[in-house]
Amino acid sequence: MRRLLTFAILMAPLCASAEYLDVIQGKYKEKCSLQNYVAIKNDFNEQWGKRHGYRSEIAHAVQSDDLASVYCIGHCSIVH
Repeated sequence: MRRLLTFAILMAPLCASAEYLDVIQGKYKEKCSLQNYVAIKNDFNEQWGKRHGYRSEIAHAVQSDDLASVYCIGHCSIVH
């Protein structure tokens, strides 16, 4: 019985999951507000992200030496 159980465990596909993370730093444009960046991010998620399993977010530093930067953070699930 133990051999059968060991064989079944070894032959069963093992599933692992992780998340891939992209972090892209950019500078704010003078005439583009944070609301515009959020609208672009939402459009990206709707048009491309849903079809490819990708989710994008916008991050803004609250305390940093560089407060003029915006960070685009992308998440993608990896399943093996």
